[in-house]
Amino acid sequence: MQRVFIDNNLDSRVVLTGEEYHHLAEVLRYQPGKTFEVADTNGQVAVYELSRIDIDQKQLHAKRISENSRNSELPVEVTLICALTKGKKIDETVEKGTEFGASHFVFYPSKFSPLKYSDEWGQKKEERLNKIALSAAKQSHRNVVPSVEIVRSWSECDLDAQIKFLAYEKTDPTGLNFKASLDKLSPGTSVCCAFGPEGGYDVLEVDEFIDHGFQDISLGQRILRAENAPIFFLSVLSFYFEL
Repeated sequence: MQRVFIDNNLDSRVVLTGEEYHHLAEVLRYQPGKTFEVADTNGQVAVYELSRIDIDQKQLHAKRISENSRNSELPVEVTLICALTKGKKIDETVEKGTEFGASHFVFYPSKFSPLKYSDEWGQKKEERLNKIALSAAKQSHRNVVPSVEIVRSWSECDLDAQIKFLAYEKTDPTGLNFKASLDKLSPGTSVCCAFGPEGGYDVLEVDEFIDHGFQDISLGQRILRAENAPIFFLSVLSFYFEL
């Protein structure tokens, strides 16, 4: 069933305009009687039935017919802090990361990032990434849409996560590994994890993360691509808490 997101709380009736009208009425050709799901900013979801299409005003009118109590969110709130990478790798991280349950994405220029930050580029890219997150949230039937931001420095962010990890390729995988670190987590915990670029971290960057309370962890014996490491992290969390 198709899912859309609205910016206000669910009510007995909703009116959809803009991109949601275009997608349902003009692309999918929905007609009165068709049902779809609506999610609000609080993560609440209900099933609505299309009752009327106003072509002149470009509005869809729908009425609520049932609740949907299924929660598709990870039991932990996850923020991914990712170094900027080239090409469409950032797009892939947001798309797949949304499907795997991330709550927030923060992208920043690491010392060895192939891309450098500029305000104009950052604003345009951020808008694009938030659209990708919205589309992926609809496809994967998320209850909420993850937020995406691009910053000059990761330390600018208000990182109030209870547990902070740093995925570092030089951390001894036979020592305090990722699996052991998961035992610190429980449902309701907020966790963030930082990931470097293809070239890895400068040692001073690692020291800065650790000074800010991050614990370095190993993701295993193999070196993962920059765009794959966050997805691997999320998949392990999903297996640990949901399967």
